[in-house]
Amino acid sequence: MPELRTQIEGVVTECCVELFSHYGVAIKPSEHSSDSNLAYCAIIGFTGNDMRGSLLLACSSEPLTLAGENVHGIRDWLAELANQMLGRIKNRLLALGTVIYATTPIILRGEHLAPLDDQPRPQLFRANGGVLSVWFDVDVLSDLELAATPDVSASVREGETLLF
Repeated sequence: MPELRTQIEGVVTECCVELFSHYGVAIKPSEHSSDSNLAYCAIIGFTGNDMRGSLLLACSSEPLTLAGENVHGIRDWLAELANQMLGRIKNRLLALGTVIYATTPIILRGEHLAPLDDQPRPQLFRANGGVLSVWFDVDVLSDLELAATPDVSASVREGETLLF
């Protein structure tokens, strides 16, 4: 199980870095962060036959400046980023042999957002003078083993349109 969690964490990290890079925001992993700077939080749930859980994307305002200074714009932008990030993760997991389905994101605004002591530690990043935190809380429901190499024919490239 630790190997599976490490594999999933790698997918989440890649997807986060690639997503923000797509929008011209360079992020770098960080060993520590001031959680008190996390002011905005998007939460999006997912479920599937093999796993269920939630993705939480928490940010200070600096990485979200792409949306402008309008608070409502920042909230919408963060919801969209969480949706796109989970879409990327979903696509990668599909190529590794499992399917997840996403819910609609919700947004929270608060002070001192931080996980409880007994929860998995979030992945931390520095971006545009601010902080970014990604928490991928997953419960594996079966004896899931992800493929060692992705089957790229099982998924589509990010940004492609699917009509059905």
